[in-house]
Amino acid sequence: MKYVITNIRHPKYPQLRRIKKIATGEYGGYIQYSYNLAQDDESWVADTACVFGNSRVYNNSIVAGTSQISGNSYISNSLVLDNSIVIGGSVHGVVLNGNSQVYNSTIESSQKNKTIFTNIKLDKGSDIKLSDQIINTECSWEYGLLGRDEAYAIPVNITISL
Repeated sequence: MKYVITNIRHPKYPQLRRIKKIATGEYGGYIQYSYNLAQDDESWVADTACVFGNSRVYNNSIVAGTSQISGNSYISNSLVLDNSIVIGGSVHGVVLNGNSQVYNSTIESSQKNKTIFTNIKLDKGSDIKLSDQIINTECSWEYGLLGRDEAYAIPVNITISL
């Protein structure tokens, strides 16, 4: 085991409890069930981030800041930071930051370097799927695409509603 669920309850969501790393004693964010956070990899919920419902954070993902993951959401190989919200969504291989919102949608990337989405909003079953063939070209960042890594990323504001 890498963490324990403490008796410290979230001030707004009392069904959530703070987690604590066994090895270091470092406190993390809040989860509802042990299922919410994988024990067998480097995944972590930090700061005051919350994960509840049937959501799962796994495959070396980090949820931090004041982010909230709920519903039947799956966060895999990703960073969900700042004030991001994922409800009933699937996030794989990307960085969500700023005030990003993913509702009942999928966002995934199979790129070697994580694609960064800042203030993105996906709603009502929208899907974004990126691969090296689509985005990861020598100068893709020059054309307003999201960028192949943090050094070349351009902040974007995307709203997709169907």
